[in-house]
Amino acid sequence: TAETRHLDLGLRPGGQIATAARALARLGWSARYAGSVGDDAGGTLVLHALRSDGVHCGACRVVPGVPTRRAVILVDGAAGTRTVLECRDSRLDRPPGSVPEGVTGARVLLVDGTDMDAAVRAARMARSEGIRVVVDIDESVAEPAPLLAEADVVMTSQRFAEAAGGGSGAAAGARVLAR
Repeated sequence: TAETRHLDLGLRPGGQIATAARALARLGWSARYAGSVGDDAGGTLVLHALRSDGVHCGACRVVPGVPTRRAVILVDGAAGTRTVLECRDSRLDRPPGSVPEGVTGARVLLVDGTDMDAAVRAARMARSEGIRVVVDIDESVAEPAPLLAEADVVMTSQRFAEAAGGGSGAAAGARVLAR
């Protein structure tokens, strides 16, 4: 095994959607978070950070006895890459058939593929109400097609776009994703 000196190690609340909601609230926009956290210290940290920045968390689920999703993110600044090592308990998924509160009435819905069934249900509900759907997705999602079919805007990594393009490059993948 090789040893590598690290420059920073810290515990920070995050996640794709939570981070975006916090950023929007800091910019003065109204933002709601409807994800799930455990009833542990990690969940308390996430909810405190969201609420401190003005994010509405009324639709957030706190799941008793379940650890909040955690990730270690390894960043190689010289190469411009990152590796995410994630640990997420499937009991954080929303119950089958349920849709988070607050989907209707929004101007934009941002979802990821973490809880695919809930994301697809929320995206379909939003689209039926004329709400724009933004999907932030990466290669760790097994079956992205149902969620991508509901997207008005797709945010993704270069690798995901290249794979979507069948190896013909990120630009070709972007054209496939835009259909």
